[in-house]
Amino acid sequence: MNLRVFKNYTFNLTTILSAISNIALLSVELVLPLYLQRVHGLSAFQAGLMLLPGAILEGITSPITGRLYDKFGIKKLSLIGYAIIILGTMPMMFFTPETNLLLVAGAYAFRIIGIATVMMPTFTEGLNALPINLYVHGNAAASTVR
Repeated sequence: MNLRVFKNYTFNLTTILSAISNIALLSVELVLPLYLQRVHGLSAFQAGLMLLPGAILEGITSPITGRLYDKFGIKKLSLIGYAIIILGTMPMMFFTPETNLLLVAGAYAFRIIGIATVMMPTFTEGLNALPINLYVHGNAAASTVR
């Protein structure tokens, strides 16, 4: 792997932002099912079904954000996406055993829209900042960081 890709400021910044969105995705995907199973007494299957609306929304949102990235660029898109992630995370700080399961699924799904808004566009922006001969190395380096 050619580490010269890290000399590019845009690549570094977008790799960090992409890694942060990946961390935001994986952290909640690991903790939320445990919360649903341990605190709310749901089965693993039921907890998985609670995450399904978020997965569906991510699948719908990702191609839309690709078109928005082409139209508006990364700056506006990432600001909006991270704002959505923050707004979707805020209710999660107050989840209790009495929290309505619709609120849990809704907050997760809303948060996933933000993650879909920033994850791949930031990755793409970083690769686009590199010369073509470094694309393969940039992809490997960014994937390793994530």
